[in-house]
Amino acid sequence: MITEVYPFNFATFVKNIIMSLGIGDKVRFLNDVGGGTIVKILPKNMVLVQDADEFEYPYPEKELVLVEKAVKEVQNIVKSEERNIESQVNQVIDEPEITGDNISEILFGFLRKKTDEFDGFEAYLVNDSDFYMFYHIVLRGDDGINKIDANVLEPNIKISVGVLSREQINLSKEVIIQIVFYDHPYQTLHDMVERKIKIVPLKFFQEHVFIENDFFDEKAYLFELLVEKPGLGESVKTQEDFENNLERKDKDESEEDKSRKFKPRKKPETLEVDLHINELVD
Repeated sequence: MITEVYPFNFATFVKNIIMSLGIGDKVRFLNDVGGGTIVKILPKNMVLVQDADEFEYPYPEKELVLVEKAVKEVQNIVKSEERNIESQVNQVIDEPEITGDNISEILFGFLRKKTDEFDGFEAYLVNDSDFYMFYHIVLRGDDGINKIDANVLEPNIKISVGVLSREQINLSKEVIIQIVFYDHPYQTLHDMVERKIKIVPLKFFQEHVFIENDFFDEKAYLFELLVEKPGLGESVKTQEDFENNLERKDKDESEEDKSRKFKPRKKPETLEVDLHINELVD
């Protein structure tokens, strides 16, 4: 059996110290005859070297001398990365829908969620406007203030911001929502919005507060955080407007309940009596 011996080259030795070894590199053993190709990187600065007879030996990197760098494989990796980057650049990014109607409606809603594993509600934020907005939502309860979610929401998009269990609803006092608006196509500046939704646990389990709507396929418990419809009726722009709107809805619901409970008394039916019936019988 003839063993191939690589001549020692000091320049190559120094190059090996500077350059880390990789898979595919051809190396020779520093303190032994022979060498081979690196086929695997091992922990603790060890590599697996395969010799000409396809036997594999673990060796410390510091005991190997680089003979030839796997340039071809490096080039293939670079080309692969370039193709991935080019593919990402060429991907069509879906732009958010801009309606251009200058109508803004921001809502917060709850959907009932009940399964074998979970009993509670899923919370949603609805951005029915041409604004981008940064939102921050927290839950205030007996144990203090806890963050629900914070993120950016694109125009005319709704997003699930989290779930609240039945127990969380019972122990909570209010949901606080802060919103900063930006990048509207026609409006540069908009006041920041902060809304406080008082949690009344009993209402969450009353069916009549969950209504049909244009935003979900199922009934939802909705709160109008901001409504701006120039020339089309009332708007909700401040916390006071928001609270007055809730009071009005509560009053409407109360009157509706009374109208269902108290029904008009039925009018007595008129009974007709024929006084001449005896003559006909005779």
